Amino acid sequence: MSRTLADRYRRLAFYPQAHRDMYAQEMLGVLLDDARPGQRYPRLADVVVLIWCGLRARATALAHPLRGDSWRSSTGTLGVLLMMLLALRSLRPVILPLAVWTQFGDPPPTFDTTVVVLAVGWSAAAVAAMTALRRTAAYLAATVVFVHSVLLTRKLPSPRKLRCWWSRNGLH
Repeated sequence: MSRTLADRYRRLAFYPQAHRDMYAQEMLGVLLDDARPGQRYPRLADVVVLIWCGLRARATALAHPLRGDSWRSSTGTLGVLLMMLLALRSLRPVILPLAVWTQFGDPPPTFDTTVVVLAVGWSAAAVAAMTALRRTAAYLAATVVFVHSVLLTRKLPSPRKLRCWWSRNGLH
């Protein structure tokens, strides 16, 4: 049984079934119109393009459920919850000493700059996120992360001390 060029093109079924049902005749017509007279086999370039585009169409069909609004609202909710968690975590070192001070009358606590910056920054970012100010919350969060990293680098030992530590521990 001799196969025609159209049968050989049909056998290149890399596209999803729904896509083939909708566009098969149109695609086959374009491929056959582009064929040379007397051509019996698909050209290599056509085969490569059909395989590549078919795999892309399958990947797009697989990713289609991820495009809905449910993912967007879920990630928004997760972002608000994470900001609230970070705000509560950063407020703990501030609130506990203040509670002890007010309860027992100890001398007023002093706070490290990093602790205060984190507490104020993450609290402001959480409030902005809860009031649906998404861009403001994102800017505040990025600013807090940047300032925290700067404050952490200030606390690093000098390179001379690091070299001494490395040589003391045999890591040179």
